[in-house]
Amino acid sequence: MVFITNDRVHHEKGCHPQLSLLKTLFLFQQQQFGKLTKLSISEAFLFSISSGPGFIYKAVGEDRIVVATHSLNSLQDLATSTGTWINRRFSATGEQALIEMADYLSVWKAPVLVTVPQSLFPSSYRFTEEIFYEDIEPVTKCLVTHINECDVECRIHSENEAIVVDRSKFLEAINRYRNRWVDLIFPSKDISLNWIYKHSLSRQIHRVEAGWQSFGTPKQNMEQFFHDFAKDPNAKSWHDVFSYASSLADDFGRAWYAAFLREASNQLESRAIEEAASIYERLSLQWRLCLNEMRKGRFPQEVTEQILSLEEEVTMLLKESMKRKEEEQLVYNISSSV
Repeated sequence: MVFITNDRVHHEKGCHPQLSLLKTLFLFQQQQFGKLTKLSISEAFLFSISSGPGFIYKAVGEDRIVVATHSLNSLQDLATSTGTWINRRFSATGEQALIEMADYLSVWKAPVLVTVPQSLFPSSYRFTEEIFYEDIEPVTKCLVTHINECDVECRIHSENEAIVVDRSKFLEAINRYRNRWVDLIFPSKDISLNWIYKHSLSRQIHRVEAGWQSFGTPKQNMEQFFHDFAKDPNAKSWHDVFSYASSLADDFGRAWYAAFLREASNQLESRAIEEAASIYERLSLQWRLCLNEMRKGRFPQEVTEQILSLEEEVTMLLKESMKRKEEEQLVYNISSSV
């Protein structure tokens, strides 16, 4: 059995469950095995280094869905940023998967990660996940910490209390996802903070400009989001968007990223990144004001225009700052080789 207790892993109230789950996983490795000790692990920090603030919006039937990051797989991006290996396991059968997971828990004393349908858990534990295709059922990730002949013990979000699921029901759930499960192999040595900041910022800039797959750029998605709200501000589905925003500090993570950029500016000695942090602080205030008005059924056109302008300004600023950093590194490399 793997022991995870609330006194060792504290979570921000109301934070997005996937971030809380990842914080539990990473803090457990840090506290139990001394991994990634240079990192101050929090939901805000993991949000920032895994993807950073973005904006993807889609209307699916009557649903309105927003994802305020640059990633549809935060775990993958977080692993890339920290040098962590996602060891994907494909067991022959569901029963074999349970046996192999139980063996892993017994030997390595660390939780494993499994994707399951939300319907597996009681309704009080559910949270609306991002769904982009009508034929995909709502899913969630859970940490498995103990397996016996009758039950499977899981943890799924900011509440670290165990959720006990009947083994046969859990078996049915993982059968639907090809008996897959994941364990993480964390780096044996501490990773460079300079590398983490540079890598995360470069990916942030690239995705703002290129967009994500077929969903367009963040600017295009924001414009469509504002357009749809102005057209029908009283649609019931906006409630889910507001709940999602609340799980990311009620500003779609902009204040979190501002704090991250302030840390990055100190580490990388960049005034431009510090200036970008100030713009994200302004964006946080504007998004809070915007969402507050939207909750009242009002469309704050002037505020939305300011948001679009600031989002574009901060992207250009970060792009220029990282370009200068690359040029400085090139000059340093050339001078060092002479």
